[in-house]
Amino acid sequence: KAHLLQMSGDLKAAIETIDHARTFDEKDRYINNVTTKYLLLGNREKDALECISKFTRHEGDPSQNLHDMQCIWYALDLAACLARQRKWGLSLKTYAAVEKHFEDFHEDQFDFHSYCIRKVTLRAYIKVLRFEDSLWGQVPYCTAAEGLLKIYIYLHDNPSELETSEPDYSKMTSAEKKKAKAIARKKKKAAEKKADTQKGNSGNGHKNGNKGLVKDDDPDGENLLKKDPLEESKRLVATLVKNARHRPSTWIWQYDVSCRRGKYLMALQALFKIKHLCSESSELLLRIVDFHLRILPLIAKGSIEDKLIADTLPSLTDNLSIENFVENACNRVKCNPKEDVSSRVAIAKVCLQMKIGSVASSLKFIIDGGYSCRGASFECFHTALEWMRSVGDEGKDAVKEWESVISKRFPIAPQY
Repeated sequence: KAHLLQMSGDLKAAIETIDHARTFDEKDRYINNVTTKYLLLGNREKDALECISKFTRHEGDPSQNLHDMQCIWYALDLAACLARQRKWGLSLKTYAAVEKHFEDFHEDQFDFHSYCIRKVTLRAYIKVLRFEDSLWGQVPYCTAAEGLLKIYIYLHDNPSELETSEPDYSKMTSAEKKKAKAIARKKKKAAEKKADTQKGNSGNGHKNGNKGLVKDDDPDGENLLKKDPLEESKRLVATLVKNARHRPSTWIWQYDVSCRRGKYLMALQALFKIKHLCSESSELLLRIVDFHLRILPLIAKGSIEDKLIADTLPSLTDNLSIENFVENACNRVKCNPKEDVSSRVAIAKVCLQMKIGSVASSLKFIIDGGYSCRGASFECFHTALEWMRSVGDEGKDAVKEWESVISKRFPIAPQY
C-alpha cells in the first residue's frame, strides 16, 4: 500500500502507512529499514536516524555506529536526501564516506591472502579476488561517485552557491546593515557553540571509556566544498571510465566533465561510447546538440584538433546536418504517441536550443504524449513540469495544460 501511494505521488501518506505497519512488529529489522528509506525519501533525515537507531548499538552516536558498520544503503539514501535539500557539504561528506568504505574493502583484501593460502580456502579466495577486480565498478560505488559528480558539476556551474563571504554592506541602508550584521553574529555564535559542544562530548566520551563518540573535525563537510570541483570530477570520472565502462552514465559524466575542462576530443569519444551502448538515449540527443553548439565556433579557428573533430562529427549524426538530425528525432516522437516522457522533454529542450519553432510548439511535444506514454511515473511528470516552469511566461498555457494532465493521471497527489 505504501509503495502504491508513493508511486501515486502521495509520499506523506506512504510514509504514514509504512510507519503504521512498522508498529505491528517493532522487532522486525526489515520493515524498520523500509520505513527508514521512506523517511529519507520524504527528506526527514532526523526521523530516519531515530527510526534506524532502534537497531544500532545503544551507546555512542547512532550515525557513528552506522558508519563503522559500513551501512552503505543508508548512507546513499541519506546523501541523496541532503542533496535534495541543497545541503551540499553534508551530502558530499556522506557520499565520500561511501567512497572511503570501498577504499577499506580494497585494503582489507590483503589481510586474507596469507589466511586463505594457509587454510586452503581457495574457492572462497578466488571469489574474493574476482570481487576485488570489479570492486570499483560495483553499483553502490558508482551511485556514490555519480552523486559526488552531480554536486561538484552543479557547484562548478553555480559558484555563487559557495559564497560564504560577508554581504556587501555598501549597498544597504543603515537599518538593513544593522540587521545583516546581527544575523551574521548569531550564526557565528551558533557555530562556535556547536563546535564547543562537540569538543566537550568528545572529551566526555574518552573519560567514560565510550568509544562511540569520535571527534569530527569537519562536521558540515566544509573542507570538501573548498576542493576544486573540476579536479575532483576528473578524478571520479577517471575511476568510472576504468572500471565501469559498461554503464552509459559513466560516459555521460565523462562528456559533461570533459566539456567543462575544454577537452573536446575526450567529449567526442564519450558521445561515441554512449551511442554504442544506447543509441536511442534522450541524454545522447541532448549532448550531441550541446556538442555541436559548443564546437562550431571553435572549428573556425582551424587547429589540428578542431579539424579532426569536424571530420569525425558527421558520423555521430549519421552523416546528417544537425538540423536534419534533430528534425528526424522530432518526427520519430510525433509518429510514436507512446514515446516516453524523458525523450519528449529532450526533444523540447533541443528545439529551444536550436531555436526551431516557438516555445509553445516545443512544449507541445511533451503535452501531446498525455498520460498514456511510456515512463509515466510521477517523478518524470513532476520533473518535466519543473523544467516547463523554468521556460518563462511564453510557456504558461502549456504549464497549465500539463498540470491538468498530471492531476488526471495522479488524482491523489496533494500538490496537484
